[in-house]
Amino acid sequence: MTSAHPSDLPYPTCAQCAGIGIYAGPEWQYDLDDDLGFLVLKALIMAHGGREMHVLHRQPETATAPLDRAQAWLLARFGPGKMMIHLGPLARKNRVAWLIYIMLRDGASLAEIAAATNTHTRTISRHRKRLQDMGALPAPAPSNTRRT
Repeated sequence: MTSAHPSDLPYPTCAQCAGIGIYAGPEWQYDLDDDLGFLVLKALIMAHGGREMHVLHRQPETATAPLDRAQAWLLARFGPGKMMIHLGPLARKNRVAWLIYIMLRDGASLAEIAAATNTHTRTISRHRKRLQDMGALPAPAPSNTRRT
């Protein structure tokens, strides 16, 4: 999809993904984002995303580190055991879609966006149409030219 280094792409929150109509993982990730903040969710996904993790039976007495806070939240929500940590908003396709949205919103050309995301202009056009249809981007101005 893109050859850009993963850290070069912006990180959207769950709410930002929902705002542009893309799937950002299971509902509990939205709740964790709302309850503890995106930095805690990001730390959890960066550490365990795309893999199964074990929610511990006991938590540290002081959960101040982001991963400790996430672990305590998961224990309270689901109890101990194994669970899959989805990449959610940090998935490469979501980060590329977010960058496309940002650049379209800021008025970049299709060619500039395609170069920045290492995708084809057709991909950018498809995203633009989807975003316009859902109201995330303004609809194109009607053309005054007449064809005969």
